[in-house]
Amino acid sequence: MNKKETKKGRHSQESLLGISLLYVVNRTKETLHLINNKKAEDPRLQPSGMMTLLNNGFTLIELLVVVLIIGILAAIALPQYEKAVEKARVAEALSLMSSLQNAMDVYILENGYPSSGQVKFLGNDASVILPIEIVTSVRNADTSYNNIAQTKYFRYNAYCGDGYCDVVADRTNPDGTKFYRLFYRKYSKTKTKICQKRNNLPIGVKMCALLQKDGWTPGDLPNDF
Repeated sequence: MNKKETKKGRHSQESLLGISLLYVVNRTKETLHLINNKKAEDPRLQPSGMMTLLNNGFTLIELLVVVLIIGILAAIALPQYEKAVEKARVAEALSLMSSLQNAMDVYILENGYPSSGQVKFLGNDASVILPIEIVTSVRNADTSYNNIAQTKYFRYNAYCGDGYCDVVADRTNPDGTKFYRLFYRKYSKTKTKICQKRNNLPIGVKMCALLQKDGWTPGDLPNDF
């Protein structure tokens, strides 16, 4: 789907949402108008019966209208909140990936690329320790990921091979769910940035689409990854 189709779909959703809200507002006005008309005919509205009306509180229709409005507002606000939180997590991951890549560049300038195999920079199997502090979580103790550094929301991997350096950040949950992967490769003077959605989950789809404007290409990773 191209950008024009994406924008057209977003505008259609916004128009549908606006129409729905307008319908709810109009129906609410009509309901309240009917309620007010009934109250005007209610003898309890007379001074002698005013306290009786006040003691009765809200009607069921009024409560239902309020609950309906709150539900609509929550349905609109919650996805936007989740998106903002995920953007903050991605920003932190991109910052750390940039720091890792810069430190790896310094190492390559001083030592050159390995002629064979890989130089690993993270995890228990790291052959070189970079001067970068990464606050890892207890999940880093998982021996099946000896070459990674695990934070609360991302698994990081950083290594250099013959003529290239890769930094990878996998967005995961504590239960092991994988949402998307950020892959940054520097090969000579060429840079490749890929955002790979995992399991076709909505978070991965949204974030890869959002990062596209920053130069991240949605798609699959190179065959030699």
